[in-house]
Amino acid sequence: MKLLFDFFPLVLFFGAYKLYDIYLATLVAIAASGAQVLWVWIRTRKFETTHLVTLGVIVIFGGMTLLFRENRHRTITWRSDAHAESNMEQGQLLLGCVFSRERIT
Repeated sequence: MKLLFDFFPLVLFFGAYKLYDIYLATLVAIAASGAQVLWVWIRTRKFETTHLVTLGVIVIFGGMTLLFRENRHRTITWRSDAHAESNMEQGQLLLGCVFSRERIT
């Protein structure tokens, strides 16, 4: 039962995401995680570390999701492609240096 209670915000997030959109799902996850922390505190008068860490992560990243609500998918995709190409070039340079006898100056 505790495992189900620990996954409570995650289950509600995916349910809201499936039925609505990412922004409402993010709000649901923040509210559910806050309710989870509050419920544990009311019942036991202490906080569980895992619930507090989960709440902090969801509030920080969920808040950024809600704050930067613009549709930047195309920009993010382009940036990740550019970073992937850059990383491949750096990897090729590194492998070239490792397997060759020349030094880079």
